[in-house]
Amino acid sequence: MSGRPSPVEAARLAAKVADLKRELERQIRTLDALIAVLEDKGFASADELQEKAWQLHRRSLAVPRAVKTPMPKPLGDSVPSFLRGRAPAAGGPVIPPGRVGPGPPATPGLP
Repeated sequence: MSGRPSPVEAARLAAKVADLKRELERQIRTLDALIAVLEDKGFASADELQEKAWQLHRRSLAVPRAVKTPMPKPLGDSVPSFLRGRAPAAGGPVIPPGRVGPGPPATPGLP
């Protein structure tokens, strides 16, 4: 038995990954709609939601490693893409220089 999955197993794995992707996209759309409703109804401003996101991110970094499920090391920055380029309240993670959000790094010296 080799370490390579059979074509049927590979197809099942690809289908599971596609299902997970669709579910994640559905959850993101639902969350976006919920955030928009909260802002529209005046329950929370974009700044309040951003600050809460930073708090949750900082809390997730502070959880002891023994409690967390082992995960592979991230390939990119430790700051989620939706938080890049935004200054956190006091004590938040440092955003790498030149990063202003999703996409390529900013060109130094240009507005």
